[in-house]
Amino acid sequence: MHGRGEIAVGERFVHTSIIGSHFDSVIESRTSVGGIDAVVPSVAGQAWITDITQVGINPTAPFPEGYTLSDTWMGPKRLRTGEYQPINTFPRRDHSFVDGHPG
Repeated sequence: MHGRGEIAVGERFVHTSIIGSHFDSVIESRTSVGGIDAVVPSVAGQAWITDITQVGINPTAPFPEGYTLSDTWMGPKRLRTGEYQPINTFPRRDHSFVDGHPG
């Protein structure tokens, strides 16, 4: 919000969630981290643990670091070879590709 000019250093911001919880915050100062502009915030409020999850990664997973919507939404797929599969192709059982239609 500070980067968009919506809140200034020292200005108080209270966030109220859709369930009525409140978090009170202030940008204490500006700084930089690794040459990138950043802020030092303070945040006060109350929260409760609602879940504890353990995540495992299969070494053969195609996205071991996760993915974003742009990785899967209306774009070419990146194959394990590092090449990209065009949107309008379909994989064949022998792992070759035919434009526009299967086999």
